[in-house]
Amino acid sequence: MILIIHPYDRSTSFLDRISNMLKKSYPDIVFVLCVYPNDASRQYCYKRIRECSSDDLIVFLGHGRSDALYGSKGDLYDKQDFVSDIVIQDSPSKFYYNEHLISCENFDLLHNKKMVLISCESNSLCKKMSSRVSLGFGKIPLSVGELQEKWCSNPSGKLVALIKGEFCYIVKYCLAYAIKYEYSFDQLHDIFIFVLQQRIACLIRENGSRHKFMAARILYDIKQSLVVCGDSSSKLL
Repeated sequence: MILIIHPYDRSTSFLDRISNMLKKSYPDIVFVLCVYPNDASRQYCYKRIRECSSDDLIVFLGHGRSDALYGSKGDLYDKQDFVSDIVIQDSPSKFYYNEHLISCENFDLLHNKKMVLISCESNSLCKKMSSRVSLGFGKIPLSVGELQEKWCSNPSGKLVALIKGEFCYIVKYCLAYAIKYEYSFDQLHDIFIFVLQQRIACLIRENGSRHKFMAARILYDIKQSLVVCGDSSSKLL
């Protein structure tokens, strides 16, 4: 079984392209779990993780940092200081924010699990967990704010859309290919490197607008950050 975990967060809704494609391609083995902005949904997510065997694959889609995977956010989570308690009580899910779905407090949930973490700084997180094997990334700049941290002082909407499209295509293609041909984590890592390099070359060759050159640079940085921790010879399934 493949359990895809995607905490609800309007800023990562575009990652549905990945889960939707995998569910469509492998309907009998893929279960997509959207963690909604409430405690009951979060607890159900933990239950499903516990039920996964060491032979199942968990794919996480969402925000993260070097010591945590983020949880769900209501659409108005950052407006709590500007509304009354009555309004919040009437629509608690809109103001919900569970910052840490997974952190050092519950790393044991992932003990001996196989994981692909599509989240920022998960390459460092992989090294802190006792999972059987995990694949993680460094920074994945897919928003204006994230791009401004290092890559571009004034990123356009066109650049953001281009990076999102390229990244989703790469993840979809690599995961689907690796599942189809029963790849190991080592081989999944290699196909990611190959396809990232392929897309970088295509962007540079395509009559280089500045957006495409910047996108190529970002994909290069993503490629350099990719790691596998644990038993890399393990098959995805």
